[in-house]
Amino acid sequence: MATNLNLFARAQAIAGLIAIFCLTTPLRAESNFPLGTFQVVNSAGFVEENGIRQPLELDQNAGVATIGRENDGTLLLEINNTQIGLFPVANGLDALSWDAEATALLHDVDIQALLGESDRAEIPVWGARVDWPGNGTVEIVLLPLGIDALTGFVISHPGEKTVVRQMEFRQTFGPANRPEFSHPSHEMAANADND
Repeated sequence: MATNLNLFARAQAIAGLIAIFCLTTPLRAESNFPLGTFQVVNSAGFVEENGIRQPLELDQNAGVATIGRENDGTLLLEINNTQIGLFPVANGLDALSWDAEATALLHDVDIQALLGESDRAEIPVWGARVDWPGNGTVEIVLLPLGIDALTGFVISHPGEKTVVRQMEFRQTFGPANRPEFSHPSHEMAANADND
């Protein structure tokens, strides 16, 4: 009887640990996702038609995007005065597959290396299918690239083509979110004013 109670106690302890792990893993992944204001550039891409890929010209124009999070885990991406709700993708990066062969696009192993994560399912991904003027329905996905950067892909199928654009989102700094900085020359100037 004592052996059965001991096994039951172990089973309860293991079940409790599994429950804690299952509840905290999504929270940890979401808390590592950068939020705020970002500069956005199209960093790579291609057009594929009839099995032939042509690289897109690099667009050096930077846009501005804001990313926030809803209570249900949805990310709100605001870009060009348009809000897009992006939903958590079950199994993270493991749920995605894309053919980046012979392109300048990030490969999945690049993302894993940049994040230092060997388990693809642990890399959070948010995505959605949305109607985009002039391109029909497009797929958008966002992935973290560290504490202040994201990468994203926009995939569209205008006509008989497939167009893939890779975007980089870099955290911007300005008066509202600039870290406090005190340089010795600033302190000396302030002290000189007080003399």
